[in-house]
Amino acid sequence: MVRIAVIPGDGISHEIMPEAVKTLETAHELYEFALDYEIFDYGVEHYLKTGSVVPEDIDDIITALPATFDAALFGAGGTDPRVPSGESAQAVLRGLRRGLDLYANVRPCRLLNDDLSPLKGKTSDDIDFVVIRENTEGYESGTGGNFKVGTPLESEIRPEYNTYGGVRRVIEFAFNFAE
Repeated sequence: MVRIAVIPGDGISHEIMPEAVKTLETAHELYEFALDYEIFDYGVEHYLKTGSVVPEDIDDIITALPATFDAALFGAGGTDPRVPSGESAQAVLRGLRRGLDLYANVRPCRLLNDDLSPLKGKTSDDIDFVVIRENTEGYESGTGGNFKVGTPLESEIRPEYNTYGGVRRVIEFAFNFAE
């Protein structure tokens, strides 16, 4: 049986995640594999119901995911004016990245239809690459925060924080991926 933790997140997720779940259910029917999923509705909606974006034991929940689920399907994170702290499902995403040490962010870029290329004369043979970036340090470290919130001078401070070990392992991952 394939067990999936479905974490809709915020924003557009509430439109796309029901469709993603329908796609999983269709694949389950077509390919006849056992499927079970559990929805973890953390983020703004959770905040509006409970006063917190995530439950207090979120770290324990994240740590237990690999023992309970085969995969996690996460929608989107963002900010919402209904949450005064500015937190969102982004807190869940950061927790997943850190708690499960998901340090390599792999983003493929392929041109799937030659007619849709904005680059004149370029085809799917020309546009096929992968961007790999560090997912737990740097901008994603979660350091920093908002300053002068709610004023015309509101700003966000996000310092870069990279360790030798973090940089080394993502570079090694990228080279191994390229082989």
